[in-house]
Amino acid sequence: MDPIEDPDGIYDKTSARQGALANHARFVDENLKRNFIANFIHGVLGMTGFRLMYAPTIIPAYLMMLTGSAAAVGLASALLQLGATISPIASGSRIEHRSHILSYAIRVGSLMRLQILGIALAAWFLTGNTLLFVTLGLFLLLGFFTGAQRVAFQMLMSKLIPIRKRGRLQGYRNLAGGLIAAVLAWVAGNYFIADNWLGNGYATTFLFAFLLTSAGLVVLKTMIREPAAPISRPRMPMMERIKEFPVLLSDKDFRGFLIVQCFATAARVGAPFYTVYAGSLLGLDGALIGGLSFVFLGS
Repeated sequence: MDPIEDPDGIYDKTSARQGALANHARFVDENLKRNFIANFIHGVLGMTGFRLMYAPTIIPAYLMMLTGSAAAVGLASALLQLGATISPIASGSRIEHRSHILSYAIRVGSLMRLQILGIALAAWFLTGNTLLFVTLGLFLLLGFFTGAQRVAFQMLMSKLIPIRKRGRLQGYRNLAGGLIAAVLAWVAGNYFIADNWLGNGYATTFLFAFLLTSAGLVVLKTMIREPAAPISRPRMPMMERIKEFPVLLSDKDFRGFLIVQCFATAARVGAPFYTVYAGSLLGLDGALIGGLSFVFLGS
């Protein structure tokens, strides 16, 4: 366009933006099958491993074995949620301006998995109050990196998988991962924990979870083909981003969604104590833990 007619170059900027979006869409379509399979395998392996950790059965039983206190179960759950609450904002502000985020997602995912490995090693090599305090600290860090990873992987998926395919992908991997996790949790309870594998059935279960989730991360790293972001937001300090929260809350639909989400999250607060209660009535052995885990994850 003639510079006299378009002195600010608006037409050129619009054309460049449209071209970038078209190139991005073409790249996504060309690599969709590969990225879909990679996300599915990563999701199934990761979900299987993480559900062994996050199901309100194995960890509460482990903490009850260590302390005999329901308060310790509540404290561990609180630390896990606290860590997951404070990190997503920081994670989002670190990656929203980046052209590529796979390397960041892999780093954060690796740090998250290291906390699971740490919990396993602590169970094998530490005792007494040292074991309890280290485990609680690792739970806080596990929650922190969980929140950071969740943001990174959701942003990565939004770049790789078109929204028309995203729900199907999540449905497939939730179904497959949930069924496999249910079976493996039953195996963990009835064999790893009941038979005290490798000298500590709980530590063996945590190590197994670490290996499964790490395998998923390797698949993601080796198979994913990530395009450059067609449009990036300008980098903004985290405090500036926090100041935008009132603007988000002014949206009626988003505010309603947030309220419902808060109630749904609060409804899960009592889940770990179901295991504690069942154990107080039936005896918290490996078979009960495996059965409760199978029912919870299978449902």
